[in-house]
Amino acid sequence: MDGAPFGRYRLIELLGRGGMGEVWRAFDTVTERGVALKLLPAHLSGDEEFQRRFRREAKAAARLREPHAVPIHDLGEIDGKLFVTMRLVDGCDLHQLLTRGPMDPGLAVGIIEQIASALDAAHRIGLVHRDVKPSNILVGEDDFAYLIDFGIARVIGETVLTSTGVTVGTWPYMAPERFRSGVADASADVYSLACVLYQALTCWPPFPGQTLEQIVAAHMFQPPPRPSLVRGDVPAAMDDVIATGMAKDPRLRFPTAKALARAARDALGGSAASVRGGLTESSQRSSGGWIDPVVPVAATSVDRPANVTAAAVLAFLCAIGPALIGVVGFVEGLGKRDVVYLITALVFAGVAGTLVWGGFMALRGATARCLRRPPLVFGGVLVALSVIALTAGTFALAQAIAMFALSTLMFLCSLLVRAPSASVFFRSRSQRR
Repeated sequence: MDGAPFGRYRLIELLGRGGMGEVWRAFDTVTERGVALKLLPAHLSGDEEFQRRFRREAKAAARLREPHAVPIHDLGEIDGKLFVTMRLVDGCDLHQLLTRGPMDPGLAVGIIEQIASALDAAHRIGLVHRDVKPSNILVGEDDFAYLIDFGIARVIGETVLTSTGVTVGTWPYMAPERFRSGVADASADVYSLACVLYQALTCWPPFPGQTLEQIVAAHMFQPPPRPSLVRGDVPAAMDDVIATGMAKDPRLRFPTAKALARAARDALGGSAASVRGGLTESSQRSSGGWIDPVVPVAATSVDRPANVTAAAVLAFLCAIGPALIGVVGFVEGLGKRDVVYLITALVFAGVAGTLVWGGFMALRGATARCLRRPPLVFGGVLVALSVIALTAGTFALAQAIAMFALSTLMFLCSLLVRAPSASVFFRSRSQRR
């Protein structure tokens, strides 16, 4: 058989290349079967700690026995290159399939149900995938879905995080707690699976920002998108499924991946009608199982929760006091007789800081912690500094503190008000009735 020799394997065809290395279609000359062989990045081969963790995680993943999880056959090192071999699946990954357009809702939920089964089986033995995304989901014959890269994503992610401070994973599918602490548990996989479900239904990731900063900010602060706004044939009940699966607080998400899948099926009316065979070119043309892609438009405030809007409005109103004092003081030159007005305005600034911080904490699912100390200390320090400055006759310093309060508040407001672009979708013209 043709192909470049690699130990007992022959590398026949390069299937893909990414952050986790190269994937080859290979032939195992010992077992005489085709396999998928993943060559890990060369710079990791010389890292002894990485090799130790890699072997440990890969062996743990090899224990996973679940039809929808691609099993690991072999792992090791040949010619200084780390590799792992897996079952070769003839099919296409979900990312490639979605380039044709969003899926029929029944087919999309069917794939999510299969991947949920693999995730729950992994979670039961302590495995967390960490990189659930469309390109790691393979769809083969009869729409049978597989989840790949168990164990590998975690060990590579830890290595890159500790060496460069950058988290591995695909940003549009990462749970918000991973951006804050890097922690990834089973609930983070559930969040990612909800993101994949949204994309399967709409053909777009939940937060398709143009920059990394926009994507991170959206995952941390913006409410989950609503697929029913994109497609008229997606029931509004699916919005609740996505909202729960993508909850900012991990404790508010579905407890298991299968719970997410069951809720998605129920949102469709509980119908489990067969959608097999929907991936062949002929059936796509004849059955209408694929929908024309929709185009995202600029974000609007339609999905902004009330607590965010209220916090921003109240913060703006409370900030008017320092603004007026700063402007009038600059033009007219205020005296000490206006001390009470200045202090009152600064107290308003402290209150505004509390409100804005409250909105921020509420978005993180921690409403009970909205009145934490930072905003109170911030407001109190400003008032104390103002009193000291005015007592010493330094009105200019007090005025500067007022302006500092204003600028700080407006910055906090911007964290809540500014939304990444292209985060809210509307139905395309062809889908409107």
